[in-house]
Amino acid sequence: MTTTPKLIRSVTTASGGLLLLTACLGTYIALRAAGQPLWGMLSFEVVLLVTGFLAVLLGFGRFSPGFGMGSAVLGATAIGAAVLGFVDARSNLGSTWASALVFPGAALRVALGLVLIAAGAVDVLRRDPRQIRRLVLGVVVLSPVVAAAVLAKFGMLGFLLNGTQGNAELIRIGAVFLLGIVAIALVSAGGHLLITAFLNASDEAPGEQV
Repeated sequence: MTTTPKLIRSVTTASGGLLLLTACLGTYIALRAAGQPLWGMLSFEVVLLVTGFLAVLLGFGRFSPGFGMGSAVLGATAIGAAVLGFVDARSNLGSTWASALVFPGAALRVALGLVLIAAGAVDVLRRDPRQIRRLVLGVVVLSPVVAAAVLAKFGMLGFLLNGTQGNAELIRIGAVFLLGIVAIALVSAGGHLLITAFLNASDEAPGEQV
């Protein structure tokens, strides 16, 4: 049975605890700030509550055989819920007292999610440094998709996303279709590399100490 070092577990516990606290505040805001419950935002806060709680349990030693994968999955879940919750909150809390908390809160949650992912990665790579290459390759394969999403967010891919007329529209649709296939392939390959990097880490020698 592998043993995750105390430092990594402590970082995971602290990140989960902070995530849990922000979710408690977010739940209150979702219920009260707008004068009526914001059910969409509330659903993401519930996800963050559960994620933070599980991260605390993980840090305390529960689910220890799968610490690396567990921490990475919880981190990714936190980031996804934080981003989607931010989109919902920004549109519903703009004129309330909680509007100033929307962006800083989302940024903090994304940061905590990244810390959880990093904790899982460090634990995995500590056990099997051979997985560093697979992990880095997965990040490299996924980076074009992330870059494209960022460019689209800032309106820099309008020539692909905005409709045109005539032959130009046919070319645009064809390009979007082909790029979509490439994006799916990159996400599949990159996700496979990242997941297997966590799954393939070998166990420590039984006598190894923290």
